[in-house]
Formats: sequence, C-alpha cells, structure tokens
Amino acid sequence: MKIFKDVDQFLKRIEEALLISLVILMVLLAFFQVLLRNIFSSGIIWADIFLRHLVLWVGLLGAVLVTRERRHIKIDIFSKFFSDNIRPMINLGIDSISFFITVLLTKASITFVMSEKLGGSILFLRVPTWTMELIIPIAFALISLHFLLRISEGIYEMLEKESK
Repeated sequence: MKIFKDVDQFLKRIEEALLISLVILMVLLAFFQVLLRNIFSSGIIWADIFLRHLVLWVGLLGAVLVTRERRHIKIDIFSKFFSDNIRPMINLGIDSISFFITVLLTKASITFVMSEKLGGSILFLRVPTWTMELIIPIAFALISLHFLLRISEGIYEMLEKESK
C-alpha cells in the first residue's frame, strides 16, 4: 500500500509544480502582451495562440489534480440511500466505471493527436499543433492512473477491513 501512496505523492508534486509554473507563465505572458500593446502599439504575434493553449493545459492539469483529491464533480445520490457499510463498494464501482471511461478517452485522444500529427499543421514559430495538444492524452492517462490508484486503495481497505 505504501508504494501506491508514494506514487500518488510523487505525481502530486510534479502535477502541482507544472500547474503553478504554467499559471505563472500565463500571467506573465498576458501581462507582457498587454503592456506591449498599450505602450508600444505592438505585441508578440504568437502570444495569444500560445496563451489559448496554455489555458487548455492549465484546465486539464487542474482536472487531474481535482480527480486525485476526489474533488471532481460527482453525482452522489447513492450516499443518501445506502449505509456507510455499502458506500466503499459503491465508490469502488463508480471509480471502476470512471477508470474505464477515462481509459477510453485516453485512447480517443491519442488517436486525435496522432491524426493532428499526420496533418502536419503548424501552430506558431514552427511548433507543430499536435505538440500543444499532447496534454489531452497525458491528462486523461493521469486521471485514469489516479482512478486506478483509488481502486487499488479501495480494494486494499476492503480486504483489510474484512480480515479484522
């Protein structure tokens, strides 16, 4: 069980550091762009496109983090109808379904990014479009991994409770 918690903590630190770095980059670039436009009547040609893609990265990394902390949007109608003894099994079922769906979304997003790569479109400064879209399959894969860790944790806790 310790290995799952260690992996979870390691991923958390990387995800948080990346998210904080991207938000700082977004704020600085947007501020610099506004400054250039208002004072010098110019700007960085590629900044707006890059900022739009950074919003995508920040949004998806935020989704990864809230999933990790179980703060994502969920419809929790079952907790009102079932006792506390059954709730771990319900959570395990919901996590399993969520894992399955996010694995499918990971696969679909990989297909999407690969088709973008084959298309060969350029975003800005010779940066291929698909490189900025890589966050989509990465985020879904990380969300899947977080659900898998929750499933493993839930099974472990249920087995541990049963053995007592």
